[in-house]
Amino acid sequence: MKLLSFCVLLTAIVLLIDGSYQSQAKIWFAKADLHLDSSPVSVGTLTFTQANVVGSPVRVTGTLTNLTPNTRYHGFHVHMFALPDGIRNCSQAGAHWNPYDTTHGGRNDPTHRRHVGDLGNIWSDVSGTVTIDFEDSIIQLVNETKSSILNKSIVIHKDEDDLGRGTYSDSHTTGHAGERIACGNIRLVDIVSTISPVTRVLWPFDLNTNDLNNVYKSVSVNNPFYVPSPVSQAAIHLRSQLRQSVTVIQPFLSFARISFTVECWIYPTSLSQYDNTILSQCQNQPKRICLQLGLRNATLFMRLFEDDLKGSTTLKTNNWYHVAFVFDATSLQQTIYLNGKQDATRKVSNSYQGAENILTIGTTESTRTHQTYFDGYIDQLSFVSLAKSTDEILNDATNIISTTSTELINNPNIHLNSLSSINCNAQAAIIQQQAKTIEQQLLMIKDIWQSSMEIASSMWQKQQQQRTCETVSSSELSNWKAFESWLHDFSPPNRIWCPWREYCTQVLDQNGQLTVEMNQKVSLPFELHASISDNLTNDTYILHLSLDNHQVQISKTVNGRTIIINQTNDYEYVLHNDESKYWWSIDYANSFVKYGQGEVRDRCTLIRSDVPDNEKSNVRRIKFVHVTFSNKSDVVKLKDYQEKIMLKVEMLYSSISLLRLLLLILGLYHSIVPTALANDIKWKGNWAYSCDFPGNDISDVQIAANRCGAACSATPECSHFSWSSWQGGTCWLKKGLISKHKAMKIDDTTQICGVIIDPEKDDPQILGSSGTRRSSGNKKEPRKMDLKSASSCFSSTNFDNYITMIQNEAQLLKNHAQRIEEQMRLANTFRSSIENLTTILQSTVRKPACKVQSPTISTINGTMIPTYEFWPPTKVWCPWRADSCTQKISRPGQMTIVMDEEVPLQFELMLSTSNDPKNETYAIRLVVNMQQVQISKIVRGITILINQTTEPDHLLHEGKDLYWLSIDWTSLSVKYGQGEVRDRCTLLQSFISSLEGNDLRQIQFVHVSFSGSRILADYKWYEYKVKLKINHYPVVLDPPLLIIDPSNNTSPDIFIKNSAVLLTRLEEPCQRLYSDIINWKFQDDDFPYFFEAIEQSIQRESGWCHKKLKEKSSRFGVSTPRATYLRITIGTNRGTSPGVPYVLEIWPPGHYSPIHAHGSTYGIIRVLYGGINVKFYRTLNLKRTKPFHEVTLYKDQVTWLSPGLNQIHKLENRSPNQTCITIQAYEYRSNEISPYEYFDYINNDGLSINKFDPISDIHYSEFRDKMKTEWNNAN
Repeated sequence: MKLLSFCVLLTAIVLLIDGSYQSQAKIWFAKADLHLDSSPVSVGTLTFTQANVVGSPVRVTGTLTNLTPNTRYHGFHVHMFALPDGIRNCSQAGAHWNPYDTTHGGRNDPTHRRHVGDLGNIWSDVSGTVTIDFEDSIIQLVNETKSSILNKSIVIHKDEDDLGRGTYSDSHTTGHAGERIACGNIRLVDIVSTISPVTRVLWPFDLNTNDLNNVYKSVSVNNPFYVPSPVSQAAIHLRSQLRQSVTVIQPFLSFARISFTVECWIYPTSLSQYDNTILSQCQNQPKRICLQLGLRNATLFMRLFEDDLKGSTTLKTNNWYHVAFVFDATSLQQTIYLNGKQDATRKVSNSYQGAENILTIGTTESTRTHQTYFDGYIDQLSFVSLAKSTDEILNDATNIISTTSTELINNPNIHLNSLSSINCNAQAAIIQQQAKTIEQQLLMIKDIWQSSMEIASSMWQKQQQQRTCETVSSSELSNWKAFESWLHDFSPPNRIWCPWREYCTQVLDQNGQLTVEMNQKVSLPFELHASISDNLTNDTYILHLSLDNHQVQISKTVNGRTIIINQTNDYEYVLHNDESKYWWSIDYANSFVKYGQGEVRDRCTLIRSDVPDNEKSNVRRIKFVHVTFSNKSDVVKLKDYQEKIMLKVEMLYSSISLLRLLLLILGLYHSIVPTALANDIKWKGNWAYSCDFPGNDISDVQIAANRCGAACSATPECSHFSWSSWQGGTCWLKKGLISKHKAMKIDDTTQICGVIIDPEKDDPQILGSSGTRRSSGNKKEPRKMDLKSASSCFSSTNFDNYITMIQNEAQLLKNHAQRIEEQMRLANTFRSSIENLTTILQSTVRKPACKVQSPTISTINGTMIPTYEFWPPTKVWCPWRADSCTQKISRPGQMTIVMDEEVPLQFELMLSTSNDPKNETYAIRLVVNMQQVQISKIVRGITILINQTTEPDHLLHEGKDLYWLSIDWTSLSVKYGQGEVRDRCTLLQSFISSLEGNDLRQIQFVHVSFSGSRILADYKWYEYKVKLKINHYPVVLDPPLLIIDPSNNTSPDIFIKNSAVLLTRLEEPCQRLYSDIINWKFQDDDFPYFFEAIEQSIQRESGWCHKKLKEKSSRFGVSTPRATYLRITIGTNRGTSPGVPYVLEIWPPGHYSPIHAHGSTYGIIRVLYGGINVKFYRTLNLKRTKPFHEVTLYKDQVTWLSPGLNQIHKLENRSPNQTCITIQAYEYRSNEISPYEYFDYINNDGLSINKFDPISDIHYSEFRDKMKTEWNNAN
């Protein structure tokens, strides 16, 4: 033990001196000077480097010039012989270097499917220049190996190498790459012994964020705390809800192209289904490249740009773990360790390529969408620029060493295996820090108490002045009431409403905002109706909630017409037979209607429906709530339920905001929120656009906007007002003293709000008690008083009661302060649990397919119309994880199987009546490889060819793509296709004899094999590159592109011709997005020339649109003036979509987008003005740019996209003189753990696929103002 302690001591002393040690390594260097064939003209020099380790990758770099400027690919190979001295004829280089006698392939193929010398293709640009930089693990420089390329030659060919996938006679030997145009010999330059410094950094987190040697400058974000640690003195405590983290600014640490090990101890206090990041580094330019280490969905996670490794062990909260992330740049191996044991490992294709940048501890910039913050404790975070061995990681995980250097030096006998080395001084400092925080909270509570005393003084002052016939402002009292109301707006309803003792109707104190709670000890169906009238038969505007044992339905009645908003018969949502609580919440300000069960809180919401903008004014007028039971308004007949049914009503909507409570306790809400809101509103004196004052309505009057302020001035008690365009223009008069910073920002740019006086600027002494302006003459100076004089003005009993009330209120706040940590922790746990439970329920609660179903039938105007499911398969089948090459299908005789390949892997699918793949009673067989596609059937042991093709466009090919097979016994059809799973992407279709219909109907098993083998271990490398997806819907009809709202009168001919799809047949996210934007209006009475102004701005060189389009001409690659459009975002990024979900896009005549993919999102496209042509493509591939369908949409027509359908398209305005304007809305899949935040597109030159970050050109309100200004200046 003493010897071991001495070694540790010696290591620590070395680290204290310089923080690093030196290690020796050898690097092999070789180069090739290339020249044109049979010519002395130089092409350039290539450099080859490799570590002195057999099997390590060889890096090939260099720039070649003087090639034919033809912007095409060239075959690139190592050949058998070096050219003799003085000989420049490339034909002397021999054949490809193929020491293992294998067939020709590509650089990314495994050893048994390529020559050693097969290096794929290189691309020469328009100037004939090639830039090369890649790594390959099959070629070697080390001359001890059979794969060594030393003293061989490198050759460039004239044509593209087909990588052995072609059908030419020489495809399997040379790739049909053509004649040799350049070559050069590969010669060893040197074997260099290098002294490489190993960087070591340790962040002990002992009450600060400094590293051990104070080399790396770091700053904490949002003041994280520290807690005692069993590992060392202290650990840093990061809380995700407070967005706490640490940023390491300088010097930069480089992870690029090196081996490294990152270790630490963690104690997660909550685990997100998304990311809990420990350490990250991101490079944003020229493209977003990130390294990210941490947890994802409660398992360890390691990301090197696009190479992801996920651990196999699920972590639990409130436990200490030792974690390590190792990357070996020599073997290209990623490894994750948990508590000293290997948890996951995989080999990647390249080292991490990111540039040096800042490090973030506890969060990452790799995504803007989901939570990335770590929640819990982190201790002893270390980085070392080498790959530690398994034994070293195990030693680190089992030997806990205090990181205080003085303790290590002064106490060499320290016990290394102790887990209780808590430093008492550190623990005392932590306690002092926490005590200081609590003291600050108590001081804030004391301030609230003092303000309460001042309110008591204000009340006495008001009483005194009333005795002398004087009135004063009630701002203090009204502010306190508003404060009380605000404080409790997260509380559940507490006002009892008993219809049996009172009435079936309740009058709301505040229009348009309510929560009703129904507590039932026995089950009784009921209906709630929120109306603008106290008469339930008045059907001008009513919102309804209907609940029984079969369904929940939320609907609305507008001018006598009832429309269903949301409806479900999900068992979990309907009325239960046992004791339960149901609630309904409405809020006009936030435009929602919510239904939930259990606790009255937002996380218990089961159904939410958004209120359309054009109905917000109607919701705002809701003043009455009616209740009926079992459709009976006469509750006397149901009096037996009086003791078993209880209703509660709260005149505020249910927001349930713990964050707001936290801000209150910390004294921040009233200083942050109003300021933020005020900064968003542009005041023009005492009035402004796009704002509102919620509540406190006196009355409303239908007048023009410019007369609203005068109406308020002329109305007693009116102190402020709002005006909207509802019913041609309505002015809402309001009472109570209020300042401008209390106004609420809204999206409606036509709405106006204003104040008659602003108490922050005007003299409050010239205001009446109602807040209206009064004469300043003969005013008396208000009396000064203190708490003592206030007590003399109250009766002792009343004053004591009031003080007691204030003390209780203060005690309540104090209790909240003491419990806030626990509340936030529980809230986080509840949220995670509910989200996980929801995901499980969504994936498991499905109607069972108990029998073979015929196509469903819809009725349109009395005509029976057949409709079909057309959603692509989503159920993932991974043979490697299931350890089985066989899958059973739930519906015999009808199915679609999709092979999703990121890299090409030839495969066979056999759809059989037996679970034994050797059983040849009856089966359909599909073979797909790079030579052919073949469909055959096996009938009683006899194989019969049905269809076969060698068409290159139909075969297995390089690049990512989908290959699918569909069978349908009802139509006796077998279909094979590529790309999107839809009928228009069918490449081969065959029909089965009706004599075999019953056999086809019995097919229930799918067997897969790869290259003729069912031994999965042979193809383990493809586990993360190849996925299978299945479902029991055959590909029958192609999904129509146009959307028809079934609430409108519709001709059955549209559906018979399959030219439109019912809105209700689309998935729910598409229905939501459609409802969001279908009624939006952008050209109104306030600015009736909006679209014309856009046309003008495009045509004029001085116009903003013209300048912006010119600026964006090279946005998608080579400068192409027409290959661009304008993106005007509406609202903010809510994390539910790539970028802002709502986008106004402007397409000048002749302008178009690149071919692009939408990353498996839902979307709606509505044409507002002009027309847009949409072309659809099977896949995003540089060699497959022929559209399979196109359609032109015109004004008010709407199309859609969903995951797997209509995802890849190109938009173009073909009009020669009219601009097109569209509104588009997007949304991620709800179960997407790591949604793709970009749109991939083919560059303008058609030679590469890049990522598009959907950023905004300008926000809508700013854009509209610019267009209005330009229009007014020009007209």
